[in-house]
Formats: sequence, structure tokens, C-alpha cells
Amino acid sequence: MKKFIILTTISPPNDEMLEWFSRFPEWHIVIVGDLKTHDESWKNAPVEYLSIARQDELFPELSRCAPRNHYCRKNIGYLYAINQNAELIWETDDDTFPYTDAFSNLKSHVTGRLVGEKDWINVYRYFTDTGIWPRGLPLDETTETGTVLDKDHVRDCPIQQFLVDEDPDVDAIWRLLNPEARVSFDPCAEPVILDQGSMVPFNSQNTVFYPSAYPLLYLPHYANFRMTDIWRSFVAQVCLWIQDHNLAFHTASAVQKRNPHDLLADFKDEVPGYLHNREIGHFLKEKSLKQTVSGTDVQECARELWLGMIGQGFLPEQERPLIDAWFDSF
Repeated sequence: MKKFIILTTISPPNDEMLEWFSRFPEWHIVIVGDLKTHDESWKNAPVEYLSIARQDELFPELSRCAPRNHYCRKNIGYLYAINQNAELIWETDDDTFPYTDAFSNLKSHVTGRLVGEKDWINVYRYFTDTGIWPRGLPLDETTETGTVLDKDHVRDCPIQQFLVDEDPDVDAIWRLLNPEARVSFDPCAEPVILDQGSMVPFNSQNTVFYPSAYPLLYLPHYANFRMTDIWRSFVAQVCLWIQDHNLAFHTASAVQKRNPHDLLADFKDEVPGYLHNREIGHFLKEKSLKQTVSGTDVQECARELWLGMIGQGFLPEQERPLIDAWFDSF
């Protein structure tokens, strides 16, 4: 398979990063640079490095509209891989280090526990007894685990979230209350497949996308940094349901050695999610149920849902040309 790893960074390559790159020689590793990235530091690294100048050359409309010094320039890395006929895209971050056997047996069809019957589900509780929850889950749903509907279910899951050990993706409230905590997930836990209608936030930290879901990779630039991948996950899940596909979660395949964060700044960036994530999820579900989303084409479905997010005031009008540039690239 022609497989791509996409990450963005402002840091030069270090020995630990280069070591894990070397363990995945069959993958094309794409580094999306930014104004703060020192281009020359990546010149001899075993990667495909996209400088700002290269991004402007490859995707001029999107690159011109996209803010500089911004995580969502990762979108250009996704488009680069798609245009290179990627058969699989694994997105990650520069502080996430995969285990040696990570992704050794990837398949789009997943066998696992089908979980549903609730609007929101804390999927982390199927992988650990620790009282954590995914970043972006409504705070009054953190104890909700739904119902196991089938213990040995098989579904096509073109988006699959893999967890990370030590410093998993939780919100700033949990980190502020548990500053020294480290969490490892059960390595033997079976995958969880989310039933259609049950929503769970997933992130851009350690996630695999198959071609049918590529239009769903879009990260909104004018969402707060801590919500951009979360709001993407809500749009993506609704589009998966319309396509009769599902989202899957797997136990940890990597460890995170988290870059320094200002937790109070993270909290501030998460406030729109604490206030509106339930409302956003409800809006997206209702829009799909009312069949106001065009047909079953995944691109048109996603485009209309994102434009609906603008119409509802969750995203500003500045997002519109970026949405158009993204979907016009397919």
C-alpha cells in the first residue's frame, strides 16, 4: 500500500523523532512546515518536507487563505498525500511516538465491540478504569458508557482512532485537577465500534483515515485550536453514518511525551466546546436527519455541514473560502 504519515511541526528533527521515522520505512512521512519552522533543519531528514513556499506552489488558493503559524496547515499535508494517491493516511503529532508494532495489521473492516444506545459515550472507559474522558466530550456525559450491543461485530470503519499512553488526549480540566497523573490503556482491550447515532470526540493525534473518508480530514482554521479536530470529528461522524460507515477506537499504539502547554490557555481555548459541543452535535444530527444534506456524496455532505456550522454561528465567515478551497481540491 502507498501509505502516508502526516504531521506538522515548528521544531527541528531530534534524535528521538528520527529514530521512530526509521522504524516505518514503508511509509511516506510528510512534514508540514510553517513560518517558525527552520526549513534547512529538515533538508537531510528522511521525510517529504513541505515548506511554506512549497505549500504555496502546490495548493495556492488554500495556502494563501490559510493563516500562517497555524496547526491547520496540516490540511495541506493531507491534500498532498491524497494527490499522491495515498491508500492510507495516518495523522499524528510531533510529540507522539508510536510503538514498534504500531499499525502492523491495519484493516478498514474492524472486528470489535459495538457500543451505542446513547447520544454521547465516554469510549475511554472501555480501555481503562481510570476516570478520564476524551477531550471534547460534554462534561455531564463523562460517566456515560452506553451499551454493548454486540461483542464480536464487524463493520467498515474508514476512520479509526488509536489511543496513546502516558499522557492521553483529555481536556484541560482533567489535567488541572490531576497534574501528575499518567494513564496507560489496557493493551489487550478489544476495539470499540461506535453505533450510528452515538457520538464520541476523536482527535488528530493518532488517527487513521481510508480513502472513502479523505474529504472528512478537513480541520477548520477559525475554530479554537483545542476544538478544531473535535469539531471535525463531529462533522466526520455524521457523514460516516450517512455513508453507512462507522468510527472505531483501538487501544494505545503510541506514547505521548507532551510538548509544554499552558493549561489555563488550553482551558480558555476549550470553553467554546464546554459551552457548545452538545449543541453542535445536535445540530449536525438534526441537519442529516432532515435530509438537508445533499444525497450521499461524502464531499457534498461534509461541505454542507461545514457551511451549516457557519450559518449557525459556530464558525465565522472567514472559514468559507477555506472550506471551498479544500473541497474544490478533490
